[in-house]
Amino acid sequence: MPRPPRMLLLTLVAVLAALPVIASAFSPWAGATSVLVLSLLPVLGVARGGIRSMVLVSAAAAVTVLVSLLLVQTGPLLPWLGTALVIGLAVLASPLVKIGRESTGALVIVLAVYLMAVPDSASAPFASMGPLGVAVALGALVAFTTAWASAVIWLALRRVRIPASEVPPPTLPYTLLLAFLAGLFTFVTLMWFRETNAWWSVLTVAVVLQPTGAKLASRVLARVAGTVLGGVIAYAVAVWVPAEAVTLVGGVAALVTAVLKLTARPYWAYAAALTVTIVLTSFAPREVLAGDAMRVGITVGAALLTAAAAVVVARFLPARPAASDR
Repeated sequence: MPRPPRMLLLTLVAVLAALPVIASAFSPWAGATSVLVLSLLPVLGVARGGIRSMVLVSAAAAVTVLVSLLLVQTGPLLPWLGTALVIGLAVLASPLVKIGRESTGALVIVLAVYLMAVPDSASAPFASMGPLGVAVALGALVAFTTAWASAVIWLALRRVRIPASEVPPPTLPYTLLLAFLAGLFTFVTLMWFRETNAWWSVLTVAVVLQPTGAKLASRVLARVAGTVLGGVIAYAVAVWVPAEAVTLVGGVAALVTAVLKLTARPYWAYAAALTVTIVLTSFAPREVLAGDAMRVGITVGAALLTAAAAVVVARFLPARPAASDR
């Protein structure tokens, strides 16, 4: 865990890196705030890897936005093509498992599924530009936001040595599980539950699934606890904070989420902040209670299904040890 002076530095860096996200919440592009949050998280996840890693993830996020929004125009083919995109992203992200950055690739998948499942909310600020214009404009906005964050983090931390964390050998076939579970939930969402928050099931898979059984169990517990806590906080905000200020609180929650992601704080705290951000930016104040119930239900259900699938797959297809471990 970072020492206090380093913790303060990382917090200030996270604040500066998230400025475009905060600004968007109070601009005519407010509908794109959730997309910017989802695109920023994978960049923060590879901050320790340096500017090259951040630029690559930034480019991947922008291209994913462009491709996802273009696939929305394929009509009845979307569930099939969208699922193929998710499986392809899971395979492409497999090298990240070896360096302990598997969540980065998973979060890019979440970004894709969100845009394919509920494109209208994110596209609304650019609707007059037509399908291609919307895809290009939103892709450019994501590219700017993630490039800004990458530059801020690199300039601030280029002389700061952040020790690498130890990566335990995988005990689960992570890429196979991610492709199967994320692909399955993506297909169900795009086939039968478009324009709903069923995409949260993919988000849960992305953040709960881990390469080892011990980390998976710990993450499931922390995810469920953090989601429930975040739901309670979001409901309290909706009840006690004036309706016109709820958006401001959502923006602050997005900032807190970025800080917690960059500073590697306990996962339950990050899950709580992310839940507050998503609920307050996705629902009107009078709908927050229903949104909370939906988020907790989807999170708990998807987390338990992910854990069950991991147990079954590990029983028949355990991860193969690397050649150096044999």
